[in-house]
Amino acid sequence: MVNADLTVVAEQPRIGQYREAIRRTLAAALGVDPSAVSIKGKTNEGMGWIGRAEGLACMAVASLAPTDRQ
Repeated sequence: MVNADLTVVAEQPRIGQYREAIRRTLAAALGVDPSAVSIKGKTNEGMGWIGRAEGLACMAVASLAPTDRQ
């Protein structure tokens, strides 16, 4: 894997204070350096079930590279 880019959409909690912990945990799970993981937080501007703080959504994109596994 080359890198991962994640967006968390939630009204509450704001992820700013958790961003680095999420980044380190995901990097460890993926076996990459934390610098290869980007975490962004967004709100849903008060709209829908996310805006009512009934849940959250996550979107992720990962860029992969082949390995020499045998």
